[in-house]
Amino acid sequence: MIIDAEEAMNNDNDIDREMRGVEHFVNMPVVIDQLYNLVVCKDCGIALPFEWIVGHLKENHGIKKEIVDVMRFLNMMRPSMTLNEVDAWIKSVRVFKAVQNVPVRKGCVCNQCQHCTRDKKSMREHFSNKHRGLKASENSQECTIQMPFKARLQKYIQVDEFEDGMMEDDNDDEGWNNTLEEEFEESIGRISISGTKESDDLRLMGAFIARTRWDLAVKDLDKGMLIQSATAPTVKDKLHKIILCGRRYIQQCCERISNGNVMIRRLLMSVGYIDRYLLV
Repeated sequence: MIIDAEEAMNNDNDIDREMRGVEHFVNMPVVIDQLYNLVVCKDCGIALPFEWIVGHLKENHGIKKEIVDVMRFLNMMRPSMTLNEVDAWIKSVRVFKAVQNVPVRKGCVCNQCQHCTRDKKSMREHFSNKHRGLKASENSQECTIQMPFKARLQKYIQVDEFEDGMMEDDNDDEGWNNTLEEEFEESIGRISISGTKESDDLRLMGAFIARTRWDLAVKDLDKGMLIQSATAPTVKDKLHKIILCGRRYIQQCCERISNGNVMIRRLLMSVGYIDRYLLV
């Protein structure tokens, strides 16, 4: 009986050791870029300074691990690039080989200071602020860019070498806000003020108007005055500043959600989220 008890205890100890071994090697969405000694989150497509790794895994992926567990998982013998090292590197680098598992995209680079932007509009704003008197079209060129880090370290950098499959789809990357702007401009172009107060043909309306029957709600109103009152404010109007603040707030919320916890993003995108949590 004593021998059986000892064997059972030994078996339990072996199981405990196996469980601890499995726990240490829980799959994590991080890899190490050996060229730069940078830890990269594959799921989020961003590089992480050494001090941010544990917090990123916990807040964005629900993985609670100590830094030693992450280093063991990645077979790291020494810490990866630290926050101070990243800060110095991001300010000094001009053109570099792309960081692995971080998307690259088409952009523009300033020939005067090597500042990179995602589009020509942003480059024109850069020249307006930093190089007045010079034309952006004559002093900048298209290139391939990458944003390895987020938060206060986010900055586009020109890359001259990257692997196949890393190029980001421009259509997807433009984001929901550009799509909304295009749809809004298209709808404005289709507006025609009718002289009658009769409801319009549903077949000629957008999906929103057709579903809400907004045409019936405003059929007795002066459409000319209605459009004039709904006209976007100019830069001189006080409401314009409020709109800008609102846009910045929405953009920050979208960026936070985009880089946030995967489970929360899935919950927000689920069909029953509004009915379950928002309706009173």
